[in-house]
Amino acid sequence: MRIEHLLKIIEKDPNFYPWSTEKDCVEFIATLIIITQSKIILELGTFLGYTSIYLLKSIPSDGIVFTVDILDQFYSKYFKLLSKKDKNRLTFIHDTTVNALKYKLNKITFDAIFIDADHEFKSCFSDFTYSLCHVKKGTILILHDALNEATPGVKQTINILKGINFIFKNSLFEIISFSTPPRKFNVPASGICIIKILSETTWLYFRLALLLFQIINLCIPNSPSVNIQSILEKHVSQFIKGKNIF
Repeated sequence: MRIEHLLKIIEKDPNFYPWSTEKDCVEFIATLIIITQSKIILELGTFLGYTSIYLLKSIPSDGIVFTVDILDQFYSKYFKLLSKKDKNRLTFIHDTTVNALKYKLNKITFDAIFIDADHEFKSCFSDFTYSLCHVKKGTILILHDALNEATPGVKQTINILKGINFIFKNSLFEIISFSTPPRKFNVPASGICIIKILSETTWLYFRLALLLFQIINLCIPNSPSVNIQSILEKHVSQFIKGKNIF
């Protein structure tokens, strides 16, 4: 089946709205993939597979999309409708995102990673952290629901990234978040955050920062627990207000 036809079928799925990524957001992500000439794409959070299939249109014929989800609505329902050629360019991994990043995507470096799985803080932050094992200089990471009030874990993750980036004089990432058009029926606008990797050693310095906060926790046993989330979010808010915190 042609990709265009399959996308229209998925759009009519009763679960498509409002749980799938909005069509205009998907179109924007696809345009970004084309502009950056990305060929090897990873999506965390497949759901019905709409974004995965759409991105197949945006990559060269020798490109490939990997998509991960613990649920298999896409694989059991729509993957089988793809043409044989497109099936060879789309790999579905039925597992948790962390397991896939740690054990099933070994040594694969991606040009672009779309993170749209579990939106709780712990899960979202873990997805980003483990994704850094699969990036290079110039890789772009896209976080969906970056400004959605119903998914504060994504925004908290982004605030921590900004805090760590600021510690290293903004040399690890370029980060930009922006709102997206409101959805229908009073569903909050999701927002998107785009993060560009600026260095081949970004992953190393990021993990060093996390290790530093873990060491602080161990070295100050008689003081209240040092919470990286609260510290870095405070760090960001003070920076935005123009305060010198050092």
